[in-house]
Amino acid sequence: MGDFGYRSKRRFDDIPAGGYRLLLAVLCAGALSFFDSRYPEQFQIVRHEGQQVLEPINRLLSYPERFIVGIGDRLRSQKDLYEENKTLRAELLQTAVQLQQLAESRAENTRLRALLDSSLSTNDHILNAEIISVNPNPSHQVFTLNKGQREGISIGLPVLDAKGVMGQIVETTDRLSSLMLISDSRHSIPVRVERTGDRAILTGMGNSTKLRLDYAPESADIKVGDVLVTSGLGDSFPSGYFVATISEVKRQHGSEFTEAYAKPLAELDSSRHVIVLFRRSLHDEQPIVAPTNSEASYASP
Repeated sequence: MGDFGYRSKRRFDDIPAGGYRLLLAVLCAGALSFFDSRYPEQFQIVRHEGQQVLEPINRLLSYPERFIVGIGDRLRSQKDLYEENKTLRAELLQTAVQLQQLAESRAENTRLRALLDSSLSTNDHILNAEIISVNPNPSHQVFTLNKGQREGISIGLPVLDAKGVMGQIVETTDRLSSLMLISDSRHSIPVRVERTGDRAILTGMGNSTKLRLDYAPESADIKVGDVLVTSGLGDSFPSGYFVATISEVKRQHGSEFTEAYAKPLAELDSSRHVIVLFRRSLHDEQPIVAPTNSEASYASP
């Protein structure tokens, strides 16, 4: 008996302290469950008070998990926002490019419409062409057109845009041709003042916004704002096409000629689509032969 008591006591001594606490908790939980099932109304108050006592503890214990979840959501949100921002930037760039293309197409349509609506003589035969390059020599104002001898273009033919005379053809190949602008210092064109009929020669100065009026008599009635049109002399440019407007007049006493300057009506710096003008004979549907180099109104380079 003594041995049995000693062994039983030894067995209970081997149980750790934590085991006793667990056993006690299990017994208490069982007792509470038993009384709760037997007397539910009386234990309702106990449950309510117990929840209120444990609520701060539960809230405190939930903070770490909530903090980790919140950090994850924030990082995920920042990443999503970054990706969304990146996508929106790309879409905005594409839209901006499309708007530029749309604006360019609209401007080109306007220029083409103006070109088609420009008044041309019924005896003239025209050919649409496009400027594709500019002469790199800064002292020469020469453009390259995408049409040439294959389309019937020859040296000396005049070229216009929707607003006025741009220049004339000075060189041709099978597929291309060179257009010398009226602003080139080597180019001259016979003109007359639309208001009075006074004639003069309009010469380029190497400046796309300023031309010089030569050989206008000192007695000529020329005013700022007067429109200059082609006079038809020299057979290179048909009569009556707009060329420039007088921008400056200087009268010098004792001088034989009036010093005057004009601004081109054609958009020399921005026009892209142009018209090459052929002269038609009243009896022939084919364009007449262009004037020879000696008859053309430009100086040889």
